[in-house]
Amino acid sequence: MRNRFIAFFILLSGALSAQSWHWINPTTGINQINDIHFVSVNEGFAVGNQGRLLHYANGEWSLMDSPVNTDLFGISFVNPDMGWAIGANGTILRYQNGSWTQVTSPITGVLRDICCINENHCQAAGDAIIRYNGSEWLIDANLSGIETIGFLNESLGWAGGNSNVLYKYENGVWSADNSFSSGNYYIFNTLEKAGDVMLMNGQTIPQEGLLFENNGNGWVQVPAGSCNSGISFTDRQHGFGLQHAGVMPYDLYPTVHQYNEGEWQEVFVHEKQYQLFTAVEALSNTACMASDNLGYIHKIEDGSHSIANGFMYDSILDLQFVKPNAGFLAAHNSGLWKYNAGEWENIFNLPDHTIHVIDFQSEDLGYFGAYEHTEIFPFWPETKLFVYNSGVITQIPDPYAGSFITSLNIIGEDLVFTHTDAICTYSNGLITTETIAYPDSISDLKFMMPVPVNSSNRNDEWEAAWMSVKRHNDADSGVIFYKYFVDNIWQEVYETSSGSFNDLCIFGYNQVVAVGTNGLIAVFDGSNWSEIQPLTSEELLSVHLDENMNGWAVGRNGTMLECTGGAWSVYDNDAMYDLNVVSFYDQTLGFIGGNEGALLCTSEKLPVPNTYITVADTRNSLKIFPNPATETFTIELESPATNARIILTDPAGRLLMEKQLPDTGQGKQLVTMSASGLGSGIYLLTLIHENGVRTAKLVVR
Repeated sequence: MRNRFIAFFILLSGALSAQSWHWINPTTGINQINDIHFVSVNEGFAVGNQGRLLHYANGEWSLMDSPVNTDLFGISFVNPDMGWAIGANGTILRYQNGSWTQVTSPITGVLRDICCINENHCQAAGDAIIRYNGSEWLIDANLSGIETIGFLNESLGWAGGNSNVLYKYENGVWSADNSFSSGNYYIFNTLEKAGDVMLMNGQTIPQEGLLFENNGNGWVQVPAGSCNSGISFTDRQHGFGLQHAGVMPYDLYPTVHQYNEGEWQEVFVHEKQYQLFTAVEALSNTACMASDNLGYIHKIEDGSHSIANGFMYDSILDLQFVKPNAGFLAAHNSGLWKYNAGEWENIFNLPDHTIHVIDFQSEDLGYFGAYEHTEIFPFWPETKLFVYNSGVITQIPDPYAGSFITSLNIIGEDLVFTHTDAICTYSNGLITTETIAYPDSISDLKFMMPVPVNSSNRNDEWEAAWMSVKRHNDADSGVIFYKYFVDNIWQEVYETSSGSFNDLCIFGYNQVVAVGTNGLIAVFDGSNWSEIQPLTSEELLSVHLDENMNGWAVGRNGTMLECTGGAWSVYDNDAMYDLNVVSFYDQTLGFIGGNEGALLCTSEKLPVPNTYITVADTRNSLKIFPNPATETFTIELESPATNARIILTDPAGRLLMEKQLPDTGQGKQLVTMSASGLGSGIYLLTLIHENGVRTAKLVVR
């Protein structure tokens, strides 16, 4: 039993440095989706950049195994059991028996669109037109510059692209369709069969929408409803279309239009001009899904909008989980979100304000700060502070409401929060303040609390505090301040001239790491400060390490740095946008949040009750005093079970001490052990009994 126990901790220690991250929102990991195809109302597929393949079933999009990492642009299914996907480098994938395989392609150029009439009649187009004859793909026509291909029936079809390029397929032969050879410059981007006619969507040079129909007797222009970027119809009288910026791009957002019985109307307007729609698929006369260039799939049904492969597409600025299956996040435009056992809920949104910083003690108690994002420099934004108590949100009067809130810390029953130039303590309904020297500005403050101080005063439940400061001088330097609870005085302990600090983390007893601009990483090992040789020039925004110096730092443009036992390295990932916060619930369950809804987790899916064993009830459940210890220490056991024993190990899992506990039958038990043979450092105490395992950290000086 002893050897198995030691091995468990060695494995646990190793697992901390071998974490992998999984994209939670959206399913694709923020890779552009390029095409969607549904085989029924309840089942569909989508393709995107870097070989992304998605499957929609039971109301949920999931990522499929892909045999390639090249960009995929088109997808078409003959029936639910047979489909094709095409893309860059002549890539052709076949779907059969629930999985995708790559097949031989006759070209190496790009393929942009595909259309299947039946199992023996599929054609794809791009740098050439190729045809599937039932057994292999062959070049059908050496025609290039094609963006879209569609067939009205087996003997009649078209392929179109830029520069008025339009070809007609008739009786097995491709030839030029000169219907638009003179006059305006047209771009054709979508061919779509709608009932017994072919529809062709495109745009003029000023990006005005175009729509033509052809029943086999020539093209006739019909109202386009401003749609210039794609269409999808269930029949001739019902469909959807996409619109992007026109002549005045600053005055138009990407829009989804619905066509119903001869009339076009807007059904969804995207809030962000650069988040462009890439494809639309009509599910019924009143429902569709539309993909965008960030990898989100939007569902519009009966005029209402939702995200099909996520829960939001707003930028995540802060997040924290208080249980494995319960947490909160702050988003730029949509406010405060709560996660509860598999469900996200937007619980508070303040118009024209951004909630950017949170700190929650439990599911029922927390604080968050917001600022008015409509103000323009040099005017100071209005800031607000709120308390969340059992679902009720109340604003707290803040004397520094014109100064940015930079950090929140719940200390016992008090709240300590910082503005750019002040430290505030909210206690018993009153706020006391402490200012710092201008032009310094506080970026973060953390309290060192591995050792509860035995005191009845709420604010004495910390031993020391660390504060990072941006010193706005010519060198743009960063400063670290330290306060010990006995002296209660802030002391400047470190300054760097290589950048300013954004975030800090206390990762062990009296050990600190701080990150900032120009890839700055500064570490305090308990005695001295030192800086890590920068691995990136990008600004680092957030950092988290555990007591074994395993963890992560994240920053601008998707930057992720991994720390394994104190050694830093660059972690390659698919992120393209700023990653604003890294947060861990425990040593194995971590989260990263960033712009455009980027949400990563060390678990493949966010925990729900049936998929994750909660450890909240047992974490830190052993009481040890004094802690730090010198010669002896005492363990307080609330309800010891029979056959219980205490085991002491070092961080590497080596067994140092073991003590069998007597069965006293008492409700509370005090066990005193010697620390005289232990060197200074952090140790792990574990109580093992018939009802489970409990752990706590012991600090020895």
